[in-house]
Amino acid sequence: MQLEDIERLLKNERAIILRKFNGLEKEHNELREILKEKTPIELVTKMEASEMFKVDPSTIDQWIKQGRLKVYKMGSRVYFKRHELFEGLVAAATN
Repeated sequence: MQLEDIERLLKNERAIILRKFNGLEKEHNELREILKEKTPIELVTKMEASEMFKVDPSTIDQWIKQGRLKVYKMGSRVYFKRHELFEGLVAAATN
């Protein structure tokens, strides 16, 4: 086998490996999206949030005004996603 033949084989093998990798990456991303959709979102009221952090509800209002917490409104009610409560406060504490 000549050097040109070996280089051609290596190039073909590399292309095959890259196609397989790209396929796996696509499959991985699809699975992540499916799992993200299946994960239940737990909503928390302002009162529950204040109890979780052992603060007065007015402190929760201040954190909302400061942009520390992301709010979801349904009518006149205010809710938070449980996982975002912790993320928001951790991010605010580290800035």
